[in-house]
Amino acid sequence: PARRIPRTRLLTRAECLRRLPGLSAEGVTGAVVWHDGQIYNSERLTLAFVRAASARGAGVVNYLRVTDLLVMDGRVAGVRAEDRLTGARRDVRGRVVVNASGPWVNHVLGLLNGQAIPQIPHVKTINVIIDRPLADGHAFSVTSASPAGPGARGTARRLFVTPWRGRTILGSSHGWTGETPEGCAVTSQEIEGLIGDFNRAYPGARVQSEEVCGTYVGLLPHESGDRADDPAHLARRYRIVDHGRAGGPVGLLSVIGV
Repeated sequence: PARRIPRTRLLTRAECLRRLPGLSAEGVTGAVVWHDGQIYNSERLTLAFVRAASARGAGVVNYLRVTDLLVMDGRVAGVRAEDRLTGARRDVRGRVVVNASGPWVNHVLGLLNGQAIPQIPHVKTINVIIDRPLADGHAFSVTSASPAGPGARGTARRLFVTPWRGRTILGSSHGWTGETPEGCAVTSQEIEGLIGDFNRAYPGARVQSEEVCGTYVGLLPHESGDRADDPAHLARRYRIVDHGRAGGPVGLLSVIGV
């Protein structure tokens, strides 16, 4: 029973303001309480999947980089890989190749030299970690009057506050970017912008840039890829692209999701 997620419920205006001291009371009519799960260490979850697959017969290799896709008679028949530790190279063949490389998905598709494969649009997304809890350790979300990021078209967005190991994660800021996964980094201007938006949405927090003890940055798939669209419109659900059915080579699937 302790692992069951409780039902959603409503809070009165007075209870909302009591739970979030410092919240601007203007326009507040109440709140909705919902519950969610939290993974303290997503890397451990990934490792659990790898170990479970290995226990069921999967071959698991670490520090292996795909340098090319093996294409034979219009079909992707495997990959060419390099051991990052020894420099050794080998071909790995299979009936299907699954491109589940996250923000590197376009890089892998780019290995198909001479083939026009539609690129997956990504948005730069940033969270910051501050070195203190907020609102008695409750997670909450507030509405910011600012659009989602530089060049965004929109009037408001939601900012989420999540307690994490005695600290607090604030996010998220979204913006169009041409950065690669390797070169993606958080700038001081982006940190200041996110903190400013949050302080305007929740004046009582008074977050200072000196309190930031960590940042998250990632490239997440966008729903439409239209740069005139709000960058906060991330893909709503996972997609599996069968490139053979989409006019590309048979035997290659790409998995795309937030």
